[in-house]
Amino acid sequence: MTGLLIVFRSITFAQRFKKIIERKGITATITRPDIETTGLSCSYAVKISATYLPVAIEELDRYGLYPAKLFIVKNGGFRELMI
Repeated sequence: MTGLLIVFRSITFAQRFKKIIERKGITATITRPDIETTGLSCSYAVKISATYLPVAIEELDRYGLYPAKLFIVKNGGFRELMI
């Protein structure tokens, strides 16, 4: 499965987004990405299926949430998307 990793600077924003996206019926998990991947030390990420990228972008915009970074996760590798 190709995943989408939406990285936030705090757990508060990650929890808020997880709640928002789950209301849309999308399964989401909060994870702690490593600093080597994100370049951010105290970040938290919400992981969802990449299929839901358009919905995620729409909800981020609707609620004024601004992630620090966005990654596509495929076959154990990460590719950063520009936001």
